[in-house]
Amino acid sequence: MLYISLISALLVLTIACFNYTNLTLSRTLQQLKMIHIEKLMGARLKEIRSQLFLDAALTVWFAFLLSLLLINDLLPWFNNLLSAHLSFSFFFSWQILPLLLSFIFLMAVVPGLYISHKLSGQTLNEYRQTYTGRKKQQLIWILVTLQFILSIGLVYATTLAQGQMNLIKSRAYRYENTIEIGNGTSSLSPLYQEMKQMDGIESMSLSMSSVLYSWMRELPIWQADGSIQHHFIVHIPADTAFFQTMHIRQIAGVPPAKARQEYGHPAFINENYARLLNIDASKIGHKLNEFDDYSDSLSTIAGIFENFPFNSLEEEVGGQQISIETEKKLTQKGMFMQIKLAPEKRGETLAAIEKLWKRMNDDQEFNYIDMHKEFMQRNNKVITLSKILISYSCIALLLTCFGLFGISWYAVRHRIREIAVRKVHGASHWDIVWLLNRSFLWQILIAYLVAIPVAWLLMQHWLEQFVYRTSVTLWNFLTPVFIVSAITIITVTIYSYFSARISPVDSLKTE
Repeated sequence: MLYISLISALLVLTIACFNYTNLTLSRTLQQLKMIHIEKLMGARLKEIRSQLFLDAALTVWFAFLLSLLLINDLLPWFNNLLSAHLSFSFFFSWQILPLLLSFIFLMAVVPGLYISHKLSGQTLNEYRQTYTGRKKQQLIWILVTLQFILSIGLVYATTLAQGQMNLIKSRAYRYENTIEIGNGTSSLSPLYQEMKQMDGIESMSLSMSSVLYSWMRELPIWQADGSIQHHFIVHIPADTAFFQTMHIRQIAGVPPAKARQEYGHPAFINENYARLLNIDASKIGHKLNEFDDYSDSLSTIAGIFENFPFNSLEEEVGGQQISIETEKKLTQKGMFMQIKLAPEKRGETLAAIEKLWKRMNDDQEFNYIDMHKEFMQRNNKVITLSKILISYSCIALLLTCFGLFGISWYAVRHRIREIAVRKVHGASHWDIVWLLNRSFLWQILIAYLVAIPVAWLLMQHWLEQFVYRTSVTLWNFLTPVFIVSAITIITVTIYSYFSARISPVDSLKTE
């Protein structure tokens, strides 16, 4: 996750460098005009170089000071995002400060020296021959296209990471507003009986095992080549309300309440457990130990239920068994309670449960597991990565807007005569707007064709770590080009529309 975050940050920095280059080239002509006016007014070469150097260097230093204010405001959000503990003083430590100063020095001094020495001795005609011809246009075209490639790639990566996060959320719905009480050492039956009529509880079950920290046993299965493959089976003895409380969907068999009446020791197994033992719906009513030698000899297969995850989606859901126990046994050994709370009364209900707990346990501290929070924490890497990619994508798109505004300004400045001539020959404002947008749209198309295959390969490699992963849809491929195109059209159109409204006479006079 840190490597992906670092790569994303470097991509954003690269976009910023492209912007810096484009905007610097775009304002060079204005600086040259200023330099020659100053020369005519008697300014010395040394003074002009100092002015150009300070202009470039102070811009970077001023931006650095503003970035420190931004860091101070965003640091709590960053710490929360990455579960870090950075303080503002960290950036002034001997570990970081020399690196920061070296980077700022490089960004401030090198461009400042280049600009001051290059421009101060260059004439306007030399500038036009060097920077306003085909080579300059090609350079800007390449930089803008690369910027589009990085932006499209980041947006595509964000859509896939967001899709994986949505998959996690869909799997976590069963745990929403559900808590678990119990320490595995004492019966909770008295508390369970007292809480049955408590307001604010939608459903409640009593079990002999924790759900997210459940008991497991080993299941060795012989393979065709004579080797043994080891699997782990989760076993949760619970009451008939467990399926309702945990939103477990049953695929085959009889309901838990009816199974308790029909079978002495009913056992429900999940899809993966059934697959491992080659059990289907026709085997319901058979003893479980007919297929699993290591299971309880009394358990009868009462049904099959859908797999439900306990851990990260990077891990395959193993075998799961839910045994429906008698009320007497649960009264003696029911050490855990799963409680589904009404969302609108969650706080009040928790306070009431805590009060009852302390009254029945001699003011012992009340502890519980927020099952939804715990499950999401086990998938925290994906959630964090998704938030990071969304943040970097937003920054990249914002930088793209800045760059496009500067490039559209440059494009308009260097096509004033063309625009004026077109308007004289009857071109409308929107014809001019389309003229300026058209080249950018071609660049977006080329960038899309380059970025998507590369981003797809990288994100497929990332998704391979998940056993349960989101599928790539047409929307994942279309979203990046829609977003980047929309931002480009809006940004370029705003500036080019107002430029197109300028009178052709005024434009030609300026030119």
